[in-house]
Amino acid sequence: MDLRSSKTDEEKKLKRQKNSEKVRKWREKQKLDTERNEELKKKDRERKKQARLRQRQDAKSSNTKLEKLKKQKREEMKRYRQRKMEQKSKKQETKEKLENIKTSDRLQKHLAVKRTQAWRMRVKLANPQNTNLEQ
Repeated sequence: MDLRSSKTDEEKKLKRQKNSEKVRKWREKQKLDTERNEELKKKDRERKKQARLRQRQDAKSSNTKLEKLKKQKREEMKRYRQRKMEQKSKKQETKEKLENIKTSDRLQKHLAVKRTQAWRMRVKLANPQNTNLEQ
C-alpha cells in the first residue's frame, strides 16, 4: 500500500512540475506577445465603436428603435452604476474588517501589557526584598 501511494505521489508531483513549466512558458510567451495583444484589443474596440455607430444610424430612421436604444443605454448605465456601488460597498466592508482586526490586535497587545504589568506588581509586592536587590 505504501509503495502505491508513493508512486502516485511521485506521479502527481511530476504532473504538477510539468504543468507549472507549461504555465511558466505560456506566461513568458504572453509577455513577448504584448504588441499582438494590444493590436487585438484595439481591433475589438474599433469593432464595438462601429457596431454602436451602426445601431445609432439605424435608430435615427425610426422613433421606436431610437427609444429602444435609449432604454438599452439607460439599463446598461444602471447596471454599471450598480456594479460600482457594490464594489464600493465591498471595499468599505473589507476596510472595516481590517480596521476591526487591527483594533482587536491593538487591544489584545494592550491587555497583554497590562497583565504583565499587573503580574510584575504582584511579584514586587509579594517579595519586597528581591526588588531592592535588583535595583
